Amino acid sequence: MAAVEYQPQGTPPALGNLVGDDAAAIVNDVEFAYFSRRIYVGVAGDVSLVTKAGTTLLYKNCVAGSYIGCRAKKVNASGTTATNLIAEW
Repeated sequence: MAAVEYQPQGTPPALGNLVGDDAAAIVNDVEFAYFSRRIYVGVAGDVSLVTKAGTTLLYKNCVAGSYIGCRAKKVNASGTTATNLIAEW
């Protein structure tokens, strides 16, 4: 299933990794149900992601507890060393 824009009314579809109605723990190399608005970095490291437009970006040395503001559709396993990532939409 391809990622789509999240519409705040209603509840998103059930996801096994759902954190809340508007966030989900990230499984690397799996497309999100919705394009993210930002990604929370739980444990410091690099984050390689694919944007809404399909561009691959590498965010280097992300600090634990920080956010990456981006419209992403997935996080790549290759190039990502940060962990405990959460997509918020």
